[in-house]
Amino acid sequence: KFKKPPEARALGLYAFAGSAKDEVLGPIAAGLKDKDPRVVQAACRTAGIGGRQEFVPDLIKLLEHKSWACRSAAALALSELAAHEAMPRIFKIFCGDSSHRVRYDCWLALKKLSMNKLLPCQPAAWEEWWTTQQRDAAATLGEGEKNPWGDTFPHLYSKLADPAYFFHMPILTDRVCIVIDASQSMTEPWRIDHKVERDKPKEQRIPGFFNVKTRWGLVRNYLKEFLKDLPETTEIGFVFYHHDIIVYPENGKLFKNSAKGRGKALAFIEEEVKNKATTSIFDGLDKGWGFVRDGHPDHNFRKGCETIVFVTDGKPTDGRFAKRPDRIRDEAWRIGMVRGMRYFVVGIHRHSYELLK
Repeated sequence: KFKKPPEARALGLYAFAGSAKDEVLGPIAAGLKDKDPRVVQAACRTAGIGGRQEFVPDLIKLLEHKSWACRSAAALALSELAAHEAMPRIFKIFCGDSSHRVRYDCWLALKKLSMNKLLPCQPAAWEEWWTTQQRDAAATLGEGEKNPWGDTFPHLYSKLADPAYFFHMPILTDRVCIVIDASQSMTEPWRIDHKVERDKPKEQRIPGFFNVKTRWGLVRNYLKEFLKDLPETTEIGFVFYHHDIIVYPENGKLFKNSAKGRGKALAFIEEEVKNKATTSIFDGLDKGWGFVRDGHPDHNFRKGCETIVFVTDGKPTDGRFAKRPDRIRDEAWRIGMVRGMRYFVVGIHRHSYELLK
């Protein structure tokens, strides 16, 4: 019954993802035309996971949707459906979209469709790859047919940015909340073989490995390098959790990663964040989700964070659902799906692998 609130409609669509019954085609079709981006992206995901090839034309149209969440979801669904005919359109979005998150998801889709290992930000390599695709398509065209790849290389977005790497994971996003374990166990020693580390290529080394003594020091060094590499236009928020929760900025609003903003944040981390006692994973995540919920009360996905980077070295031992990691997992899934948000997770030492997976 599509008269429920948008979040309920979206969750209803996700529930249909594994169904092979034709009765779900109507709700998916209605979802793809819904006015709320949360419902549209849920319909995209359901169509992709369910292998619903009949929706490929609708998904291609959604690549032009005004909501970044819908454009991202459509590109990923098309890759799930192996819709190779969509590659020229996805590539155009990949090159020219103003949302870094959309470009990242289009890159993931192109990787899956073409089995190519292009990095997200290599314009020269993209042009070479486009030339190959355009030439191969031209060889199969009939008389009067237009080349789907076009005659000229697509327009590149003027503010292209390289991904920043956190624990060697490429992260490309416009708005991110970083949720970090600050429990007492993070002060435990972290031993590094300096000779082995020194022999690695520079991009594979632990940043500042020679001065890393603890798990906290390891995370802090990766964090510093991550912030340094993030574009200055990226908006950030922080949550540090032990038995208490520390939010930065205190007003719960994202701040820009300018040199000044970044400097203030790092100073706050050094001076105000102390490692204490237990691990309240749910409460830490809940504050991180606050950066998501509060960001777009009108559901337009334009202000809330799109990505959460989550770090822990253990299991929940305090706070809500400390003894029910399955409840933490389910809530993380629900909010991630409904809000179009992506998680990048880092587990150190004996963390809860099942929860992070």
